[in-house]
Amino acid sequence: MEVNEGDIHISLTGKRKESNNSRRWRYTKQALIVANASQWFLQMAMFSAWNNPASYDFIKIGTNFYGNKLEFSDTQLDMLTSLDSFGSILGSAYAWPVSWWGRRFTMMIMVVPHIIAWCLLGFSPSPTGILVGKMLSGVLMGASGLCVNTYMVEIPDVSIRGTIAMLTQLELAFGYLLTVSLGLVLRYYHFAYVGIGLSVVACALNYFIPESPTFLVTKNREEEARLLLKRLRSPDDDIELELEMIRNENKGMEENSFISVLRRPDIRKTMLIILGLFITQQFSGIYIFYINTTRIFIDAKTNMNPNLAVVFTFIAQFAGTVVGSITIEKWGRRNSIVISVFIVSIFLYMMGTYSYLNPNIGTSAIEAAKMSAETTVGNATLNGLLTTSIGSSGPSDGFTSKWQWVPLMCLMGIVFSASLGVESVPWILSAEYFPTSIRAKAQSIVMVFSGFLSMFVFGLYSPMKNALTIPGLYFFYATSCVAGFLFSLIFVRETAGQDIG
Repeated sequence: MEVNEGDIHISLTGKRKESNNSRRWRYTKQALIVANASQWFLQMAMFSAWNNPASYDFIKIGTNFYGNKLEFSDTQLDMLTSLDSFGSILGSAYAWPVSWWGRRFTMMIMVVPHIIAWCLLGFSPSPTGILVGKMLSGVLMGASGLCVNTYMVEIPDVSIRGTIAMLTQLELAFGYLLTVSLGLVLRYYHFAYVGIGLSVVACALNYFIPESPTFLVTKNREEEARLLLKRLRSPDDDIELELEMIRNENKGMEENSFISVLRRPDIRKTMLIILGLFITQQFSGIYIFYINTTRIFIDAKTNMNPNLAVVFTFIAQFAGTVVGSITIEKWGRRNSIVISVFIVSIFLYMMGTYSYLNPNIGTSAIEAAKMSAETTVGNATLNGLLTTSIGSSGPSDGFTSKWQWVPLMCLMGIVFSASLGVESVPWILSAEYFPTSIRAKAQSIVMVFSGFLSMFVFGLYSPMKNALTIPGLYFFYATSCVAGFLFSLIFVRETAGQDIG
């Protein structure tokens, strides 16, 4: 039995209970802390999506910040994407500073290389300097992902950890949409001003967030961790029990080498499951659809302007991320990725069937790439965006006129359903599955693996399209999703509502 005194509930035994209003405010504080840290994911999205308006700018306008001629070869344009993936592999080395110096400090000091990267991207007079900037931005994407993914699962309550962790995906989705939208009116170098400003703001706001309590425990700073947990947890939570759980989960791991810890059967099995999820994520083709949206619509031979399709794609991704942030705790991690990858496979099979039945599809990869360069979203006028470009998208016949809505529906369905789980859950589980003392280093292995996979998948896109044909490529991605569906159903262990070390 309880009596209510204002905003606090007190049981007849004298134990203080948390009211609903207090709980909501506490959850809001936790969300604001993680959202603060997640600002670096906004930078990640801008670095990645910057390739779209920049490529258009380099091809159609071809002048730099100083008004001089700027020429990119086809190989250099391809490197804009591949350097992101390669740089993210190098960024995985940031796991060691994150483990030694803490999450908060290592986030704050990223402001300096972020400013340097944006200066190189915006103000370098030659392609070489811009490509160096892309390499550095790739390194920062890897470092930011590792640092923030580690921090985001160590702050919130167990009951809302998944929902709050999805804030990083919301930042990504918003960053993609923001960059594509700004690309309609800004030159490529104008993004440097936006990026530098947001980097400084992120660093300044990071000053006000706390260090991870689990990191403090592993560094024998238990009194600081105790005080912080009293601020983060409810009055009726057993703080000492949580501290003991963190100690036990990480016992002996700080003294042992990371390699010796990886030899433990339970850790090794966990790592293999996580890597399997990333294989599912990459071979589902979702990042191909994010990066090559324009090219995919050209291949689909619809009468819709591909530029408009890019905007629709990222709107659908943002909407899917919002829905995913709500469902991830209700469905759980396992069900989220199982449902997500299954729905993605359905839309991929539909896209493959449309491509197979469309008599106009047959453009070579080289021709498609040339047309893509002419229509990639970027510094276009609003009127140009909304104008249908029939000539660049393929002939208008009965089939195209009747079914041209199918590729757009499929593409939006793919990115929406991917945002429900297959895009986000592997990253969340890669943080939740490992103890605090090795979490950042384990994530570094995941980052390296994901980076190599990404390079592999992007590099194989054109060869596989030529070898399998366009319909065959979509059927391959769909079948990979079915395999990922079975893998997730059998091997993924649920973490929703459970404590992590």
